Amino acid sequence: MVDQKREVSRIPVDKVSPGHMEAELKASIREFEQRYEIASSDMLHCISIGVIRETGEILKWMFDYRVLQHLQEQIPTAGIPGITIEPSTKTS
Repeated sequence: MVDQKREVSRIPVDKVSPGHMEAELKASIREFEQRYEIASSDMLHCISIGVIRETGEILKWMFDYRVLQHLQEQIPTAGIPGITIEPSTKTS
């Protein structure tokens, strides 16, 4: 029989800001690019055409690269969040 009154275990989670996550991903990607002496976009292309075989390390690199791309699409780089057109400078 299942104890309905059993307390739910809580796993502690550290909240990370998108900016902090972006910085960590960039550092990781920079390290891979320096180690392999190739840009991430070029590595992705080489993998897609079969020139380079994926390893666990390269998969981690490409995962970080894709997550960074996705994150950068989500973070507005300029302007006011939610505003897609420039406000009118006209005063009535």
